[in-house]
Amino acid sequence: MNPKNKKIMAALFTGVFCIFVFAGLAYFFYRLDEAPGLIRFLYGSLFTGLCFGMSCVVTERIEEIRKGETDDLDNY
Repeated sequence: MNPKNKKIMAALFTGVFCIFVFAGLAYFFYRLDEAPGLIRFLYGSLFTGLCFGMSCVVTERIEEIRKGETDDLDNY
């Protein structure tokens, strides 16, 4: 397998895993009946925003890998 493909797969796996975790937490807070509505909305919106942010980061990272830009983490 091409090293670029490995990096893309790692970025996708990590991003999708984080998005599922954040989406699960957002769903949990939206469905939480014991908390006041404002708290449920704020926490649910926070995790929904994190899902969106993570998708943007993963998309940007894949573009960087395709362009051939080096990753600073490879130096460590």
